[in-house]
Amino acid sequence: MSFLKLENVVKHYQQGDIIVPAVRGITLEISKGEFTAIVGPSGSGKTTLLNCIGTLEKPTSGHIYFKGQNLAEGDLKSMSEFRLQNLGFIFQAYNLIPVFTAYENVEYVLQLLKVPEEERKSRIEDLFSKMGMESLMHRFPKEMSGGQQQRVAIARALIANAELILADEPTANLDSENTENLLDIMEKMCEETGSTFLFSTHDERVMRRAKRIITLTDGKVSHDTNHS
Repeated sequence: MSFLKLENVVKHYQQGDIIVPAVRGITLEISKGEFTAIVGPSGSGKTTLLNCIGTLEKPTSGHIYFKGQNLAEGDLKSMSEFRLQNLGFIFQAYNLIPVFTAYENVEYVLQLLKVPEEERKSRIEDLFSKMGMESLMHRFPKEMSGGQQQRVAIARALIANAELILADEPTANLDSENTENLLDIMEKMCEETGSTFLFSTHDERVMRRAKRIITLTDGKVSHDTNHS
């Protein structure tokens, strides 16, 4: 059974009487533990494809299978539960809750999963220690730099032991030093936990680290290169 499999995925948007194609029949397989970048110019379909994989949008047609489960068939409630149980998201804009500390932002995921308080505390402290983030634990987002906020966003994505991490332009707002540090963390967590990382990016620094690069052009796969 494939870990993640896309079969002829199509996504169109309706703008008045005009149909705008964003993704045009993409077929792919992603193996567990991959560190893969989806690249291409603006408008090539990167974010749309990631949103379809993450069940944030439904494809117009085609199938997306996660460990055999057809994600294109789920309703809103089942897909919300699926995301909570299986996916971690890292966004360009961090999307932290401003009135929560770093600890509370990460804990919120475990609260939704109804993890007991003592286990939450143990898991969060362990992850923050592994990521060298102990000093950030009780800071609010406004008290952190962009790089620090993105580290918290990564911790939030990882805390539930999600098997698939979807990262949409996660380094776009970061300088080179912060980018390299964050990529170090994500590579380490990929190796240690076996989580699969799938990036949407145009950042050459991410591309250099990716083991596989999938290039989109006009909503189609134009190149698929494995560097491992």
